[in-house]
Amino acid sequence: MIVKYGEIIKSIREMWPKIYLPWLPDSKYFFTDINTVIESLKKSDVKDYENQGEVFDCDDFSLQANAYIKRTMRSDGAPWAFGEALGDKFNGSEMIHTLNICYTLDGLYFIEPQGYYFWKADSNNDNVLMVKI
Repeated sequence: MIVKYGEIIKSIREMWPKIYLPWLPDSKYFFTDINTVIESLKKSDVKDYENQGEVFDCDDFSLQANAYIKRTMRSDGAPWAFGEALGDKFNGSEMIHTLNICYTLDGLYFIEPQGYYFWKADSNNDNVLMVKI
């Protein structure tokens, strides 16, 4: 399903009204299902990269996963609605962290690129400060 960027920005702002920057540089995006996204990521080798502290950590893992999806996955002439999120609370744990974010047919999900663990976004348990899709 093709969705215009404005619809995604509206959804992001509804979930996190104080978000600093929802950055969606393309005019339209494709929604697929979360299982297809996870199966696609499993074809990459991102989770196998070595965590090297500040040299290569969460922001670098999410950047690599985003690049892999952008490079390999598109449908109906639009990129998948997949990107990176920076926040200070994820899955109920307070921490400054970067991971992947994906809009799917079933809603908004977070994906931990260091193991492809995922969960549905919840404004009570997740606080996002910045998004790039």
